[in-house]
Amino acid sequence: LLGVNPVEFATTFINQVELFRTGISLHTYELLDLWGGVVLAEKQAQFPAEMAKLFPGLKPSRPVTSKDARIPDVRKKWEAMMETKGIPADKVDLMIRAFLWLSDLFARDGIDAAGIHCWTSFEQFFQITPCAFSAMANSLLKVPIVCETDICHAVMARLAWAMTGFPGVILDLNNSGWDPRVFSFFHCSQTPVEWISGKAQLTTQTI
Repeated sequence: LLGVNPVEFATTFINQVELFRTGISLHTYELLDLWGGVVLAEKQAQFPAEMAKLFPGLKPSRPVTSKDARIPDVRKKWEAMMETKGIPADKVDLMIRAFLWLSDLFARDGIDAAGIHCWTSFEQFFQITPCAFSAMANSLLKVPIVCETDICHAVMARLAWAMTGFPGVILDLNNSGWDPRVFSFFHCSQTPVEWISGKAQLTTQTI
């Protein structure tokens, strides 16, 4: 769990004791740790003197800055899987660094699946949404990251890999009511690029 169970998404709440009984262990982390590792750490690298005055002695956990040697390789993989031309370069860079910070965390703690709190903390404090790097984690790391700490969804997405060798996603079946023959499949979460016909297109959040 990265962040909290938001009350706006109470349907994602779960009896965590029952998960422990089935052999699933839970690790909890703060969004502040991710923010410090990618946002604050980058500001410290860009403006060391000013940041030292504002935050004396503060050292982010596992910082990933734009100078990380892994970024060019990850960027190539991203560009091969999705179109990012419409997104500001600094936001794409932030998404990649968030992806790397999480991949380091997953490797260190042996994480198989994750849920992240998005709405509206990510938009307010990161100025991005986690959809893209969550989808890439599912595709490249085989570790699904789902939205709003929906652990049941995360477990099912991980089971998809185990059962099919293919990334899975849980979608809501919605009918708006204006035409009984028309349905939309949607979920506020990552959809792996493998589920998209043609090259995926990364666009600006319109909600």
